[in-house]
Amino acid sequence: MHEFIIRLRAIWVEQFPQETEADLVKHLFCKIRPDMLNVMG
Repeated sequence: MHEFIIRLRAIWVEQFPQETEADLVKHLFCKIRPDMLNVMG
């Protein structure tokens, strides 16, 4: 899972250089299903 997040962040920075990590987190939480939040802790 950790490698996935690292790769996702790298792609995010490449595609959206003006965005911050906080923007990435907000975007992910808007898209994630509620049941997945329980799995992630």
